[in-house]
Amino acid sequence: MSKENSTIKDLVTYFESQADRIDKEKETILDNRPDIGYLREDAVLDFLKRHTPERCASIKGGFIFDHLGNRSKQIDIIITSDSTLQFNSTLSNTYGKSFNCIEGCYAAISVKTKLTKDALIDCINNLSSIPLLKNIKPNPLVGNFDKFIKQVPLKVIFAFDGDSVDNIKMHMQE
Repeated sequence: MSKENSTIKDLVTYFESQADRIDKEKETILDNRPDIGYLREDAVLDFLKRHTPERCASIKGGFIFDHLGNRSKQIDIIITSDSTLQFNSTLSNTYGKSFNCIEGCYAAISVKTKLTKDALIDCINNLSSIPLLKNIKPNPLVGNFDKFIKQVPLKVIFAFDGDSVDNIKMHMQE
């Protein structure tokens, strides 16, 4: 077996063990608790904090804004860079939610206990509310810059359980 194949096998084994860890955490959270969503977000947040670079911050609950004051709906988890200010609030007028400028966001993650059609629509509405990164003058030497700008921040839907992949694909097409 080549070194490359061995490394890929090791990575697959590692991430399978991490998935098992998250799945076990999910099982320990009782389904009838009113804060089940928050506890499952904590499990995903813990994983991210252990696996993202030190230059990143993983923040639970907040919104993303642009320089014009446009802001997203509630985002479950935001991954930010250390290149911009961090606004982690406990003030009552922000309901204790964090907020970050679009220029400092790497990813926005929507976490669902179960991904159904309604949950998918909710995720898409929240993630599509994120303002677009605008007014950046691309370096002419950097290729595909426009494509990169449209992808930032990366928008992710994470679900512990859900409808079949085929059903989710069908709902996406609708």
